[in-house]
Amino acid sequence: MLPKGVTVVYGDNGAGKSGYARLLKRACRARMSNGREERILPNIYEDGVCKQSASFDYLVGTQDKNTSWTDETPASGDLSEISVFDSRAANVHVEETNDLAYTPYPMKLLEKLAKACDVIKRNIELEIGTIKAQTPQVISNQKCLDSTATGRLIACLSKDTSLDDVIKLAELSEEDVAKLARSEAYWP
Repeated sequence: MLPKGVTVVYGDNGAGKSGYARLLKRACRARMSNGREERILPNIYEDGVCKQSASFDYLVGTQDKNTSWTDETPASGDLSEISVFDSRAANVHVEETNDLAYTPYPMKLLEKLAKACDVIKRNIELEIGTIKAQTPQVISNQKCLDSTATGRLIACLSKDTSLDDVIKLAELSEEDVAKLARSEAYWP
């Protein structure tokens, strides 16, 4: 009878879970982008540096099999039929242009989502640039002191700013009209 179910690999940080994944990806088959191949780290408790190796026991149909593997050697025929897929392999599908022979359907959706996000981001950046270019210098680089009513209004200017508040600030009081008249008398 063939085994059924799910295998869960569990352990504390540093226990070796990622090491097993790196080993399986190298011994079997995994899609990795150029320059991102993960190094299989040696046992920190052993002296010296040696080539990493592993022995695999597995089933093909109902037949028990065993193979040995050494780092930097191609996977055996049976192991090369196993495709290991993890978050790093997913990045090859999502982040980069690649010539993969097969892309799982959920990864195609993620790729389309990533491209849509990039288009939206570029459009938002263009719109922000357009709005900044259209914003009068008096608003974007305002010189009004925060201690004045006008300075406070400009500093907090938003879509929620009341038009009545802006109009009130634009209206001259009787005192302002008198000051203006006196100054115009000195500088006609």
